[in-house]
Amino acid sequence: MRNFEKDKRDLINKGYLIKKVESKKSLKYISDFLKKKLINEINIKKSQQFSFNNLHKYIEINQLNSIRLKLIKYINQNSLFRKNLFFLAKQNLYEMVGNELAMQRKINLSIQLSGDNSSLLPIHSDVWSGCSPYEIVLWVPLVDVKGSKSMFIFPKLY
Repeated sequence: MRNFEKDKRDLINKGYLIKKVESKKSLKYISDFLKKKLINEINIKKSQQFSFNNLHKYIEINQLNSIRLKLIKYINQNSLFRKNLFFLAKQNLYEMVGNELAMQRKINLSIQLSGDNSSLLPIHSDVWSGCSPYEIVLWVPLVDVKGSKSMFIFPKLY
């Protein structure tokens, strides 16, 4: 049994939660969709083993932004992508903030390659760029998260 009261306290006190996805089927849909689009964009042969973990072997840093923008376009044209993204955290969202929810109009995508300092995100808060302090951000890594392939979260300042 999940402890929603503890999760609520953690969200309020720390400002974030780290949870497993609620739907492996939805995560597979998202991963397969993006893999298919990437394989088509960068012309990977079907026989090659491709994973997000080795994307840096298939594209150059100077191609990264144009590929990322194309993927964002594909994501936002696909209503099933949005639904599957929601299903990754549906129950947790309902428990944390209720079921009267709105999703941002455009889903974003960040891609960072090994050795690419040009796409590193500086320290930031979505609130600093005009987002509501009451929104929930869902970060879904599609790589093995370890070492430098991770996100660092600072303690809440308020």
